[in-house]
Amino acid sequence: MKGFRILVVEDEVLLQQVMEDAARLVGLPCEVVRTGQEALERLRQHAYDLLIQDVRLPDISGAAIVQAAHQIDPTMPIILITAYAAEAELQQAVQQGVDAVLFKPFDIDTLLTSMRHLLLKRQATSATHAAVQMPREGVLEAGVHPIPTWLAIPPVGEVVTLHFEGRRLIGRVHAGNELTFAVETPPAPEVLPARLRVELTGRDALYQFSTRLLEHSHRGESDWWLLRRPRQIRRIQRRREPRLPARGRAVISAAGRLLRTTEGELIDLSTHGVALKLPVELNRGTPLRLLIEWQEGEALHRFQSEGVVRHTMALTEAGAPVYLCGVELFHIPRAIRALIRERVRQQLLG
Repeated sequence: MKGFRILVVEDEVLLQQVMEDAARLVGLPCEVVRTGQEALERLRQHAYDLLIQDVRLPDISGAAIVQAAHQIDPTMPIILITAYAAEAELQQAVQQGVDAVLFKPFDIDTLLTSMRHLLLKRQATSATHAAVQMPREGVLEAGVHPIPTWLAIPPVGEVVTLHFEGRRLIGRVHAGNELTFAVETPPAPEVLPARLRVELTGRDALYQFSTRLLEHSHRGESDWWLLRRPRQIRRIQRRREPRLPARGRAVISAAGRLLRTTEGELIDLSTHGVALKLPVELNRGTPLRLLIEWQEGEALHRFQSEGVVRHTMALTEAGAPVYLCGVELFHIPRAIRALIRERVRQQLLG
């Protein structure tokens, strides 16, 4: 899709196929090349929204490709893939400036989460519940008020997902009026649906609506969908409960790691889970034992729990790879839950 393209540079055929198939399933088709020279040619010919590349290629170093990519498009996010944590070529590439590093063998869910995060960072708009409620024709429901035309949703630039006949396509809203809106996506299948479901992610929830396809056309390397604007957008999944920012530390022991422990940074917590910043990747579904502690004034809060990794996202910070993990906790002491609720309430009251 023009302006929303992904280039994968990987010389291992099996890994190529796995990444390409997984990305396509979530609506993110990729272009795949095997050599650095092919990658440079594609980067000069097209504008890409994300570059995923192996550090070690048969012809050109990964650091050279990263440097060339930044010269072509300084804002394009880059994910590095490597099997060698201590490789000098990796350090050179990271110093050039990359957004995430994944070490083989990596969890495909971590790759997909990191891809989606970096792609969504490129959009400037994010819907909220206050803006997505569209007026019905005729009599309005109680509590539903007309929305000005300039607040029409989905907004231009918003990334949306089209669902139809068991398929997904991720696209971007390009234009709209009070009756219709246009979405640009990668090439679609030959058989087109009469109706489809549209999802968009806001700051406070996931939203969804059904709509009718009015017109479909091919333009260059993209497909364009003219869709009828919904009368009302439904909030189908409220975002997680309020979380308490809490700078502290977490000592974790992952199942299957032979008593090996890892220390990470506590980012925030709720009555059901924590967000951690770790130096190592943990796969989705990994069982954990955790010791959590954070300082609040002169008081030190500490508790232990078991949990499971729900998602992991790869990033870089100060030139080093880090991983943000969301962990669901199974047992949080009653006193800690009460403390979290009280601190969240105090934050809301100012």
